[in-house]
Amino acid sequence: MTYYENEKINDLIDVCLKKEEPTDICRYWYFWGEGIKVLNKKELTIQMTMFKNRKKYKIEDYNNRMIKRNGRKFYMLVIQYIDEDKEMNMCPMSLLGYGVMVDGFPYWFNTKKDRDYAIKIFNSTT
Repeated sequence: MTYYENEKINDLIDVCLKKEEPTDICRYWYFWGEGIKVLNKKELTIQMTMFKNRKKYKIEDYNNRMIKRNGRKFYMLVIQYIDEDKEMNMCPMSLLGYGVMVDGFPYWFNTKKDRDYAIKIFNSTT
C-alpha cells in the first residue's frame, strides 16, 4: 500500500469517527462498497451470527489486540477464512491496526467488552 493509500484510509477513519452515533460500537471495512461502515450492537449480533453459521470462518486469538489511534483506544478483532489458501480478502483498514494488510475482516471496537461480546456470539453453539 502506498503512502497515498494509507493516508486515504486514515482520512476515511477520521470521517467515520467524526460521524459516530452514541449507539455505534464498532467499525469495519465494507469490501463491496470500498469504505468504512459502523455497527450498533444489534447489527453486530446479526453479522457475527452470519459468520458463525456459515462455518467457514475462524477467529485467531493472536489477532485480538488493543491499538491506539490519536490518543483513543480501539480493540481489534479479525474474522478469517478457515481455508486461507482458497479464499482471501486483504483489508486495507487493517494496515492501520497491524502495520500490514490482514487477510480477513477486521473490526475496530470502542471497548474490549464489545469485542469480547462479538467473540462470544461467534463462538456460541446455539
